[in-house]
Amino acid sequence: METSVQHEPTQRPHILLLKQFRPPLDRVCIEIPAGLIDEGESPHTCALRELKEETGYTGSIVPSSSSCSSSSSSPTPNITTSTSPTNPTASTYPGITHFNDPGFTNTATHLIHVRVDLSHEGNKAPGTKTRLEENEHVDAFWVPVSELYARCVALEREEGYAIDARVGTLAEGIEMARRLGLGMGMRMGG
Repeated sequence: METSVQHEPTQRPHILLLKQFRPPLDRVCIEIPAGLIDEGESPHTCALRELKEETGYTGSIVPSSSSCSSSSSSPTPNITTSTSPTNPTASTYPGITHFNDPGFTNTATHLIHVRVDLSHEGNKAPGTKTRLEENEHVDAFWVPVSELYARCVALEREEGYAIDARVGTLAEGIEMARRLGLGMGMRMGG
């Protein structure tokens, strides 16, 4: 039961990732804070709960009409938290419901955009405020959003690491937007 947080971000938008050993892969998986929705819990409530349990940080939901990135002058880094509902078809989630592997399961994911204000008193010494399960060990670390794709490629090439599909898909989307010249590099400080 241990969490450490490395490299807190500067002014550029960052994403909070986790390193967590996953026995089925026999590797350390690069993930975003995530968990199962409890009975009667909304995806948004679950996202904030999982963020706190796994990283010690508290956050606030970014309204769905807002972009997940902010101007480079924003002092508040953005993160994305994922949750998997137990009954995805009954969801009232306003965003896109992502079905992970519909050929095998009905498990779905909601990507919830959360902002973590590092100047908030509750976010000081976050690793001391986690509530991990007995067999969990999580290392949380920040990555500039503009470097997410390159960092995923580098980590995947290192022996012992695997990239979670949610992180990889997000990184690929950001990279695709950059390559298409959609102006994301300027907003992300890259």
